[in-house]
Amino acid sequence: MTIPADPQPNERKFRFKDEWLVSLVATMPGVTQELIKRWRFQQKPYIAQALIDGDVLSFREIAEVVKDAFRIDYVDLTPGAIDKNAMQILPEKLCREHNVLPVKVDSRMVHLAMANPLDQEAIQRVSWATSREVTPLFCPPGQLDKLVQETLRPDAMIYGLIEKLDQTAALEEIKDREEDEAQLARVHAPVIKLVDAIIANAIKLRASDIHIEHDEASTLVRFRIDGLLKNIMVLPRFIGVGPVVSRIKIMADLDVAERFRPQDGRAKVRVSGEDVALRVSVLPTRVGEKVVMRLLNEKSVQVSMGTLGFMPEVLERFKALLMREQGILLVTGPTGSGKTTTLYAALNTRRGEAVNIVTVEDPVEYRLSGVNQVQVNEKQGLTFAGVLRSVLRQDPDVLLVGEIRDQETATIAFQAAMTGHLVLSTLHTNDAIGAIPRLSNIGVEPFRVAAGLIGVTAQRLVRRACPHCRYEAPIEELHPMVRSAQQRLFGRARHVKATGCAECGFTGYTGRLPLIEFLEITPELRGMITTGKLADEIRAHALRTGAIHTFDNDALWHIAEGDTTAEEVIPYTEFERRRTPRNATPRVNAEVVDLDESGVAKPSKVLLAVTEKTDRARFNDILVESRFVVQMANDGAAALGILAQDPPDALVVGLKLPILDGRQVVHAARTVVGLIDMPIIVIAPEGSESQTTDLLSQGVDDVLYEPLDVGRFRARITSVMRSRGLWSETEEVMRPLIPQDEAERLVEFRLSAAVDATPEERFDKISRMAQKVFAVPFAGISFVEGDRQWFKSKQGLPIGDSSRDLSFCGHAITSTEIFVVEDAVLDPRFAENPLVLEEPRIRFYAGQPVRGPGGHNVGTLCIMDKNPREFSEDDRETLRDLGEMVEKELKSKSKKKAVAPPD
Repeated sequence: MTIPADPQPNERKFRFKDEWLVSLVATMPGVTQELIKRWRFQQKPYIAQALIDGDVLSFREIAEVVKDAFRIDYVDLTPGAIDKNAMQILPEKLCREHNVLPVKVDSRMVHLAMANPLDQEAIQRVSWATSREVTPLFCPPGQLDKLVQETLRPDAMIYGLIEKLDQTAALEEIKDREEDEAQLARVHAPVIKLVDAIIANAIKLRASDIHIEHDEASTLVRFRIDGLLKNIMVLPRFIGVGPVVSRIKIMADLDVAERFRPQDGRAKVRVSGEDVALRVSVLPTRVGEKVVMRLLNEKSVQVSMGTLGFMPEVLERFKALLMREQGILLVTGPTGSGKTTTLYAALNTRRGEAVNIVTVEDPVEYRLSGVNQVQVNEKQGLTFAGVLRSVLRQDPDVLLVGEIRDQETATIAFQAAMTGHLVLSTLHTNDAIGAIPRLSNIGVEPFRVAAGLIGVTAQRLVRRACPHCRYEAPIEELHPMVRSAQQRLFGRARHVKATGCAECGFTGYTGRLPLIEFLEITPELRGMITTGKLADEIRAHALRTGAIHTFDNDALWHIAEGDTTAEEVIPYTEFERRRTPRNATPRVNAEVVDLDESGVAKPSKVLLAVTEKTDRARFNDILVESRFVVQMANDGAAALGILAQDPPDALVVGLKLPILDGRQVVHAARTVVGLIDMPIIVIAPEGSESQTTDLLSQGVDDVLYEPLDVGRFRARITSVMRSRGLWSETEEVMRPLIPQDEAERLVEFRLSAAVDATPEERFDKISRMAQKVFAVPFAGISFVEGDRQWFKSKQGLPIGDSSRDLSFCGHAITSTEIFVVEDAVLDPRFAENPLVLEEPRIRFYAGQPVRGPGGHNVGTLCIMDKNPREFSEDDRETLRDLGEMVEKELKSKSKKKAVAPPD
């Protein structure tokens, strides 16, 4: 094929996408061969739309002819005619590729609006993707194209995500600064609403942390509730990795453009009249920036020691130490064990008009009135040790040091503790006795430890049994050792469990309480510390004399009080025990089927909650054969127990379940448990097909009706899982391989004179030609030199250069054929490409590798579009011809350079 010097349409016979329609309309009034020839010359995609735009025929006239010939009905679509429930089961890529939209869906059929209702490939792909029969409906191509763009635009997708979240609690950002307008322009209003809704839902569900993390295909939002992480929803990667992270950075006053260094910041919001501080941490990873937001409700530290959950005897001993004039009192435990809350409650006990309290923290998590709080900032020279020296000149009565991290800080803290100051601080140790050798390891001399240390409290946080559903369990079910220890210590034995209810999200637990180990330093212990006795000897003496209250005793007391269950606290004790796994509930009849480990990807987990009448065993076998891990529940309550405590990747639930029926399970899973985005498939009884729309509107992803055949069940569940990326193998991010002939290629690249800085007019002419022929917003000629890709010529969008491994061209030059990316958003190889993440948000790319005079690929002639699009064989041939023109230019330039006289 020959490309004219000035861009002209393809002169060969052009075929309409609805070529079959030509013979039907050729004899209709007003339709002439001259018109058809003109439209071919103009390369109109659809003759139907050309007839409508030219006022030759109305759509109804065309549609009636099609209906008579093929018995295909037609539809004149409006935005309200698109079934949102139907959109759940049809992938965006498929709709864009074939210009189709689902109008209606039921248990067996998809009614599909099509610009080309005879497109058998589209019908087959939709049928395969949805596991339903397809009824094609003829629709005006122009109208359908506009509706596809409107329905599938990113903003519409984000609003669809927002609708999944509870929007009853409004969130207001509390700003103490003016926001940068340039940064605000990076984030659209729907993204702001989405982030606000995520934070508001986290607060409502009592989450302590929000985790936003990415993989190659999506972004996962997780909440930490009562110490356990729970999957909440999955966002499309192009929404999560760019706009959502940018919005959070703006809220926390972080650098939006910085993506390769960790950042920390703070924000403040108000939800339902309560102020909540956010501590934001952003960490660059291989697949994007992971964000963790710690939710800090300032009401949580307005507590007294009496409300923390200390055993009364221990509380009195702790308070006695707290009222001393000098000494150091340590609170130890791992990160997230409630140390800060305990220390702030201690400060509330001492706070008063006659007491000067100063805290040195990194960072200041909560604001306390009447307390002088200083934040460490090592970048500005404000270290713990440096600030402590200054604070000691401020005449403090009580001094809180956020953490003892090094010898210098420890030495100053102990000097203060021995010179008339009460010092409170934290350490990271597993138990109370462990604080003594830990201080020695830091570099504090034993005599200082003995003289200054007055007590140590070690703690863990455990879940509190839900007061609404806990019940007295048979004492015989309690381990004999635990039972006898309770009798010995408290003169009674008690055992509680919890069934799970709406108040606790069906977990059986709501809130947390500290499990305490408390050590009081007695004169005898001071002598042992001074002489360097081992920790085991110190512990043995403390146990004999009652100087220590152990985790074991505290756990036994909480069990006897009914505060929590034995299953929750026994793991933190020294008891030999047999117990159920911490993340399971005894009432749940759950069976996990292990798969072989030959697969690369981790198998998805499916909860099957159906009755025996639904042939549970047969469907379990089908799921196992389809490479799923299966959990089974006998009733609705058992299903909710698993969903709350060990959430699966998907739920298959029957409508007719004992205790709680399928509808109740679905409602609780979506609202109370908070599994907003988990795929749910309902199995309904025969004859209830009319419930499909109602069930889909309640958050169900698909509905199957009995009697079920094996093939249909397998097809429908894999279809739903495939649409969420939970069925196919996880695709790794592929970096373009550096070819073996790279050195030769670079030599040839330089000989081709392509490195000349000034773009050549002939190159610009070819790229303009490509832009016009393909009607794309961008066309260009790019070269790859070393690890850099840059444009020699570019037309259209303001696209800059980029690194080789992220660029489309970096992949294209390793190919022998045209390199096509149909939808870059869905392609994990370009997950970090700036052109995909930010404006212009490229989604389609086609690049013809361009060879130098010696036959090595040195660059590409490429076209790009903001929307996915088809790329036909004719398109490929045209791009090849244009690429040959670039190669001829390179050869001519190489010859000129070879004969040029030396300088």
